[in-house]
Amino acid sequence: MLLLSNSLNFVSALIGRVTTKADVYSFGVILMELVTSKEALDKKRSDAEHHIPSWFKRVCIDKNSFREAIDETIEVNEENRNIIDDVSRLAIHCCAKELTQRPEMRYVVSTLTSLCDTWKPSEIVDNDREDTSVLELVKRWKEQEMEGSSSGIIVV
Repeated sequence: MLLLSNSLNFVSALIGRVTTKADVYSFGVILMELVTSKEALDKKRSDAEHHIPSWFKRVCIDKNSFREAIDETIEVNEENRNIIDDVSRLAIHCCAKELTQRPEMRYVVSTLTSLCDTWKPSEIVDNDREDTSVLELVKRWKEQEMEGSSSGIIVV
């Protein structure tokens, strides 16, 4: 039997309630990890906040705490602050305790897609293939999309 230590989906499997909403929860956890660069399970946090959703919700309430919790490699500026806030709110909704309160995955995809449409990555000059940033990949993806490339593959 495979135990996934960083996912509550194992618990869902044990009680026989595996649903797409469990996948939405897991995706919310991933979004939280991306925004903060924190692990999903952290024994250094208090018992009540051992799992990232509990900790993340508390941190999001206080703007100063939230600023400190954002991954330090993310440049927070006027342009992307609203996007970080939107992604964080989406992550919290994805991790709602009640299944019925979690959004459908198509809503999550739609929300993230709309954020990509409004996001204008800054120019990055970086020709090192191993260190290509996400910003550069998104820029290349947008350029390929505009050129009508239908392969769906980003060439790095």
